[in-house]
Amino acid sequence: MIKKSFLIFILCTTFIASNQLYVNADTNSSKNIPKTMNPGAVIYYDENLNLNFLNSGMDIDISTKTDLNMQLPDPEPGMRVSYDGTGHPTKIVNELTGKYYNFVLKNDISTEGTLNKETNNTFGLYMDPSSPNYKYLFRGNFTWYTDTIGQQNHILQDFDCATKINYDEPPCGTLVHAKYLTRDAYLTKWDIGTLPDAILDVRPYVFENVFKVPLSTGIISGYYERN
Repeated sequence: MIKKSFLIFILCTTFIASNQLYVNADTNSSKNIPKTMNPGAVIYYDENLNLNFLNSGMDIDISTKTDLNMQLPDPEPGMRVSYDGTGHPTKIVNELTGKYYNFVLKNDISTEGTLNKETNNTFGLYMDPSSPNYKYLFRGNFTWYTDTIGQQNHILQDFDCATKINYDEPPCGTLVHAKYLTRDAYLTKWDIGTLPDAILDVRPYVFENVFKVPLSTGIISGYYERN
């Protein structure tokens, strides 16, 4: 009877630990947002500015990781930070105010193209004359992220995606056709972020099972189209 009770206790403890929403990572106030974390990590700052893990990310080696010169905002109560497949912050949003932060990079390596002043769109916007179904084409890097909440409090699904702030911000619900080599993914835009590594953040399922790329690769180059 004692052995059975002990086993039940161990199983319950394991379940609670694996499903705990906020795992405190630092008993002291965190002064700076970490510039790198495990790929796919999501952190949250509570009212006392303690850093808590919503998702601890994947303990994998990212061979393509580069040192990005980011100027991250100071932590605030209610701030949630999502890290992409390269271990860099990809989205910073304050859950209390709904504000999305666009942190500055010295050199943005994620896109191709030049500023289109006539259409008031930023670099990388292409008209796609070869496609009868899509109006715009964007070339650059794709990576993945695990955050579960998008714009308008939308619960992110496997075929949702995030586009880049100040680069391409179509309305939520916009259909996106993303292509990597010969593989296609038909996605829906439900989020935005700074995306320092990329022009598009996809879900781990798409990266691994549709594009057929291991999550440990972290980042790939492709293009996406939309209307």
